[in-house]
Amino acid sequence: MTHTIPEGEIRVGVLGAFRGKAFAETAAASGMKLTCICDNFKTRLDKVCSELGVPGYESFDEFIKQDFDAVVIAAPFHTHAYFSKLALKAGKHVLSETSCNATLADGVELYRTACETGLCYMLAENYCYTRFNQEFKRLYDLGEIGYVRYAEGEYNHPMALSDSLWYAPGAKHWRNWLPGCYYNTHALAPLMYITNTLPVAVSCNLIPPMDEYGNITDSRRSAFVMLVRMDNGAIFRIYAGVAGHSCWYGLHGTKGAMEAGRGQGYFGPETVRIWHEPWTLKEGQEAEKVYFPDWAEHAEEAKATGHGGGDFFVELNFAEAIRTGKQPYLDAFHGIMMTNVGIYAWRSANQGGKWIDIPDIRDEKAQEEMLSDRLTPFPGVEGGVLMDESMLARRTFDDPKMREMAREAWKRQGYTDEEVEALFNE
Repeated sequence: MTHTIPEGEIRVGVLGAFRGKAFAETAAASGMKLTCICDNFKTRLDKVCSELGVPGYESFDEFIKQDFDAVVIAAPFHTHAYFSKLALKAGKHVLSETSCNATLADGVELYRTACETGLCYMLAENYCYTRFNQEFKRLYDLGEIGYVRYAEGEYNHPMALSDSLWYAPGAKHWRNWLPGCYYNTHALAPLMYITNTLPVAVSCNLIPPMDEYGNITDSRRSAFVMLVRMDNGAIFRIYAGVAGHSCWYGLHGTKGAMEAGRGQGYFGPETVRIWHEPWTLKEGQEAEKVYFPDWAEHAEEAKATGHGGGDFFVELNFAEAIRTGKQPYLDAFHGIMMTNVGIYAWRSANQGGKWIDIPDIRDEKAQEEMLSDRLTPFPGVEGGVLMDESMLARRTFDDPKMREMAREAWKRQGYTDEEVEALFNE
């Protein structure tokens, strides 16, 4: 069963006025019309709705009853499966802004719901659509480097503690409980997209942080390196978490290699380097080439949006999938598979880097086993079972300096003194 909108604007509602605002502001560029916004933080909701001229709802139950075709889920990280399932069952197409599921059971339920409804479900992973990653995809499909054997993806995004706290208002905010490897899609998704390979096993190791004196601390909020074995036997290295910002990708194949440029800027210089060994060169092929690519189409629209143009292409692909009834690459299957890599990676890290198999979410036997697994590192997951204390990556606020820094950061978010104190005790 498919549900398409062959012509006319796609009416969209946005859940989450913080990150969701960016989607709301650029929806029109891809043929979607913003109809309403939902957020339980009234101060922010009122401000954004006033700026964009649409009604707002604090209640999701009221929001989802409104007359629109699709919903952007930009709510907290660990709630996406819950809201996505409700939205699909309400007849709405879903664009889910971050990792799909907080538990393995959530992933199975979400996958089944997406299949049963026939509606479009898309993971809004925008890094697949930077100019250099789209160029890598074009080159790989042409056979420029042959079959991938090794690849690297980095999403290393350090920030000052005061900024990190600003993004995480509340002792139970998901960012204050997040194991880094759960947030893996910015690094992994482009490599999967470029090579059309699937993860089958993962090994992950943590890099413990150091204090200003060079002493290793016992915090679980560590950097990580994971190795992901793909279904063609290739190994992908995924890394994040220490100083030295880098959003970078490199691929080595049977006939050559290619990588993004390194340097200043969020994505570096956004150049592409391709090189080949002398004995693999084809007639007319250069041994090494470095150049600045552009998008094959929609370059001007992409340049006007965030995350290297990726935000535009996410919405464009979502709108096209709805119109045609053809699921996008970043559908429920691919989205949940890469999300599950992070879930299994955290378990691997807690077992000293043990290799753990990643089941195919389409396999019914695997589904039954995963349905009984509701372990999660996040509090407040619907139906979730909180992991043992030893496996949590929780940020605490017992230190008076940390508490005061958090208080100041949350006030900058717009919370009142009374609301801030409640955030410590939620």
